[in-house]
Amino acid sequence: MISGNLRSQSRLPRMVQIPAGRFEIGQQGVLPDSILPGDRYSALRYLDQGDADEVPVHTVGIRFDFEMSATEVTVEEFQAFDPTYRPAPGVRYATGLSWYEAKAYADWLSRRTGRRYRLPTEAEWEYVARLRQQGAVAGIDNLFDGPAEWCGDWYGTYPSTAQINPKGPSGASNRVIRGGFFGKPAEDC
Repeated sequence: MISGNLRSQSRLPRMVQIPAGRFEIGQQGVLPDSILPGDRYSALRYLDQGDADEVPVHTVGIRFDFEMSATEVTVEEFQAFDPTYRPAPGVRYATGLSWYEAKAYADWLSRRTGRRYRLPTEAEWEYVARLRQQGAVAGIDNLFDGPAEWCGDWYGTYPSTAQINPKGPSGASNRVIRGGFFGKPAEDC
């Protein structure tokens, strides 16, 4: 169990303001990278509609401005919460954490600072990734080439209708992970 030690932390995560907006989430008619045109899997009709967990394409509205950390949580930041955390040598960001550890860190940071910290929703992460790729938001790093990042949602299929501030399904067996794809563009994440 994580201790939640409140020893002093040298710095808080740098946050970047993200404006409200809307975007299209999902992909249409794109074969997954692992399937090459003409191979035995390319004849499967459902693949013509895109990756099974990336369809249908639909509009997502982010109704309110929000903040997102400029980078993943650093080892130093996480060790202020859990002094027993030991990363691999040379690692800059806290990796190998469970969803529960990541959420516990955000909850602890909220109590410690009086500000609300939380894991982003899948829709918020995707929105920021697309804004970043379009050059519409600056200051967010490592979305595509840093370590994978936990989102607050449960993993599930996309609905066929537009959504406002979606939070994913109410329960499932897996949580959403984004990023960590080493240079792939947002639509491949």
